Amino acid sequence: DLVVAIAVDNATDAKKQLEKRLGDASSSSLRFQLAIPLDFTKTEIFRDLEPPQQADIITCLYNLPPLVGSASSGSQGLVAVLEHSPVVDRLRTVCGGDNISVTAVVRVDDSIVAPARWSIVENSGLQLEVSLSHVLGLPKVGDWTPRVLDCLSLVETVGRLQTNAEHETIWSATLKALHCDNAIPLSIDWDSFVQSQEYRSLSAAQRLEAVHNVQTHVLRHLFHGDAGVTGPRGLCEFEQVTAVIRKD
Repeated sequence: DLVVAIAVDNATDAKKQLEKRLGDASSSSLRFQLAIPLDFTKTEIFRDLEPPQQADIITCLYNLPPLVGSASSGSQGLVAVLEHSPVVDRLRTVCGGDNISVTAVVRVDDSIVAPARWSIVENSGLQLEVSLSHVLGLPKVGDWTPRVLDCLSLVETVGRLQTNAEHETIWSATLKALHCDNAIPLSIDWDSFVQSQEYRSLSAAQRLEAVHNVQTHVLRHLFHGDAGVTGPRGLCEFEQVTAVIRKD
């Protein structure tokens, strides 16, 4: 008990800084509160661990990498996407207001598959469940951002927002090559894309990458260079082609 009490006391400032960092990242009035039930520290499984390992587990939980990443990974998790209004709006809906509760629950029976599991507790907040044996591995995980977006059902929405600027640059260059006086909208059938079995079978990180690729790499491959529109040997070379596109 003394080891846990000392570790908690030493990590309390880190927890406060974490809560402040999340609030600042939201660019709004969101107030975050991190709760870490310590009942797991009363179990024999935890007590059988060496004191330094016990202290390390407490320290890791109070810095909670799934929310902000780690020193080695940089900004990850929730903090990396709080600039996007759909994330803020979703959190407000989940929590019923601006007070955002995040609870980290440790399962000593190792029932949670590594690395951890995000879930929503309606009208309460976000919950992260992690097996005791996996806690110290949390800082080594590099895909916390898509994992929390998946929990919030915002992978596709935020993926598009993250790449909108590059998407617009690519499409604007295409229209310029076509000598278009007016903007021609580009419509992507996102509903069919995200509902496809192939997309849904991917991990959260793979789905986020797929959205990024459709928004940017696929678009650039189709329309840029000699194999597309913008290159000197591309379709923009042929006035008949560009005229038809502008007309349509």
